[in-house]
Amino acid sequence: MKQAKHALTLALILVCACLAPAASAQTSGRQTATVVADAPIYLDAAVGLTPLRVAARGTLLKILQQQGDWLQVEFNDPQWGLRVGWVQRSLVQVSSPDLRPMDLSVTPQPLAATAPSRLSDAPPRPTAHLSHRPSSRAWRSGLPMACSP
Repeated sequence: MKQAKHALTLALILVCACLAPAASAQTSGRQTATVVADAPIYLDAAVGLTPLRVAARGTLLKILQQQGDWLQVEFNDPQWGLRVGWVQRSLVQVSSPDLRPMDLSVTPQPLAATAPSRLSDAPPRPTAHLSHRPSSRAWRSGLPMACSP
């Protein structure tokens, strides 16, 4: 029984180990690369070939996947339109929109939102007890009214 559990655990570890490199090579499609120095874009991840184009500094490229020191990118070729090629990782700065700085401030609730919007929404006002008010019995009897202490 123990050997079956160990075999199953080992099989799961091997499957995860085989899938991990493939998962890390793929990007979410949301990452971009900004060219920091003129960057040749090649058909394959190899320097020896003639580049398809050379991306100028400041060019924004969409990252499709990473393979070692190379990034597969999508770029806009002025002659052929959208194309895919490979650029060296050292020639670009990678950024992810999820990690860009943004305003995360908590805004306080405005005071006007807590005040009643209409008079009928206002809570009832407490009425003051008047000690000099005559009792209802004295009022009905017609006797002279006196203020209670």
